[in-house]
Amino acid sequence: TYVYGSSIDGTGLTSPAGVYGVKAGSGDLLQGLIVNNRLVYLIGSNSTEVWTNSGGSAFAFTLIPGTSTQTGTIAPNSVSGFGQPPDQSFCFLGQSDTGAGVVYKSIGFNLERVSNHAVENDIQGGVMTDALAYSMQMNGHVWYVLVFPTQDKTWVYDDTTKQWHKWLYWDGVAYHRNRIQCTTFFQGQVIAGDYANGNIYSVSASVYADAGQTIRRLRRAPHLVSDLKQVAYESLQVQFQPGVGLSTGQGSGDPQAMLRWSDDGGFTWSNEHWTSIGAQGRYKNRAYWQRLGTARDRVFEVVVSDPVYAVMVSAELEATAGAY
Repeated sequence: TYVYGSSIDGTGLTSPAGVYGVKAGSGDLLQGLIVNNRLVYLIGSNSTEVWTNSGGSAFAFTLIPGTSTQTGTIAPNSVSGFGQPPDQSFCFLGQSDTGAGVVYKSIGFNLERVSNHAVENDIQGGVMTDALAYSMQMNGHVWYVLVFPTQDKTWVYDDTTKQWHKWLYWDGVAYHRNRIQCTTFFQGQVIAGDYANGNIYSVSASVYADAGQTIRRLRRAPHLVSDLKQVAYESLQVQFQPGVGLSTGQGSGDPQAMLRWSDDGGFTWSNEHWTSIGAQGRYKNRAYWQRLGTARDRVFEVVVSDPVYAVMVSAELEATAGAY
């Protein structure tokens, strides 16, 4: 991949001025570049190089020897600056000669895999080339937000907790990619653009609706198995921040948490079982379910859709495994 310069001739027209630099570590095409910590990262489809400003008179930038890596990106728009000092870096959806669909974070001149097998299994099942990304900070958490328009989903890597979650929009029937397409920080607020209608919003953790639409929060536990023995589930207690009910409107009175479970690997689900997470001022409330039946392989799921401050702190399960 060549880096061209240009000059303006006597007529005021731009004309080619020749080749100034060559990304020559590999024969793949340049997909994009990003400036990070005053260094220029040239990211191809299967490799990455790092250049620095050496102050040359003809062309100021030169390749830093030994910085080439055999990983590029499958989605040019997935490259996004990320992190905060002293860990200023960037992320992208990677690709190499061996495959694609792994998310990498720059660590100095190296790349570190930050996606896990569950995330990779999900995103590799569909179109990845149109993925786009942006970064934002919310309540001290720094997010790399990776959007898949064709797959209709949004994955978020939280660099503060080193964990992933899906950030989805609920239309009343099903989940879709989050409506946010891009963000910027302006006058003390995170400002976001809506891909569907072009509206601009302020993103806030203290607003419990998506521009008036319901936010449906879902947390699903891993499979609970005890050597495929029959397990009796006596009770489940989920600790929410209590007393978060509102004084008026939906969520006033007793905001609810909805529990259901699957005993066949998530193919079918039980009915929803509702309980209070704490009306306004009830700071000792417990979200508690009893007599939950038996199963050999169970997955629990908890949903909160009331527009309240729903923070899940912990969960405690009481269960007894049988002899067979």
